[in-house]
Amino acid sequence: MSDKMSVKYGRIELVNGKDVLQYSGEDLDEISLSIQYAIEFCDPATEIEALKQSMRDAEVLPFLFGDGTIVGKYVITSLDLTYQKTSPIGVLESATVAVTLLEYAYGEPVKPKGIAVVTPSTTELVTDTDIDVYEDVDEDMLDMYMSTDEDTTTVPAAETPAPPAPTPARGISKLITKGRDAVNKIKSLGEKVKQKVSDVKSLVQDVKNLANEAKDAYAAAKEQVEVAIKIYERAKDLPGSLDEAIKYAKDLAEMKNDINAEDLKKNIDQLVSSTNTVTKNATSVVSFIATKEGGE
Repeated sequence: MSDKMSVKYGRIELVNGKDVLQYSGEDLDEISLSIQYAIEFCDPATEIEALKQSMRDAEVLPFLFGDGTIVGKYVITSLDLTYQKTSPIGVLESATVAVTLLEYAYGEPVKPKGIAVVTPSTTELVTDTDIDVYEDVDEDMLDMYMSTDEDTTTVPAAETPAPPAPTPARGISKLITKGRDAVNKIKSLGEKVKQKVSDVKSLVQDVKNLANEAKDAYAAAKEQVEVAIKIYERAKDLPGSLDEAIKYAKDLAEMKNDINAEDLKKNIDQLVSSTNTVTKNATSVVSFIATKEGGE
């Protein structure tokens, strides 16, 4: 996999001097990766068709790392297929697909870096720092350049595209992440007890609240997983690991206020371990649901 990042610069030509560069913002990130499909693990033809259809439909999908981390939203811009093996009757058994993904940044907050000025002859982004470039230019000409009279038109607002349809993948991933974040906070509180930075009694209520948050998030995630019947074929271990995480979270949420530090640390370690298992088992589930085959 490769990840390409870049920024954009406009070039302003000057008389009797070197050109000046105008920073105009970040470019969209581009990710290239190669996917190997084999008949032993899936139906290559079905998976490839799902990728093709997603590209044709301009689907905006989350891109996930193996540990469940969501990198961002991307669209498929190109597919390069290499068919490697077929059966005697022509059934595709092995193939490699080189996929190019382009970042979908619509709706993300962008900090303005200047004033967008559009005239019939020029389109540039002008900031306060650019005024120094024109210090030798006649002030009347500069005022005319910066004016907003009839000769200057505003950039028409782009038509707002329809938001991407909600999918089970987004819901499950969000709940798993929420539960994991709560457990990480519990782990941090446990370290404070271990290092004797804080006493147990002062942290018990915070741990119970966070444990309830983790329990509810994992319980909701389990409900969504159970709705996706097809997912069970690829997620046999996920319901069990969620049950285990819920049990440990429940034990923490219902613990006695006078629990000792050793038992508290033990319970936290159990929940952290089960959370790692949930995240591992959930990754294949979320990735599968995000495909056409695993969609609603």
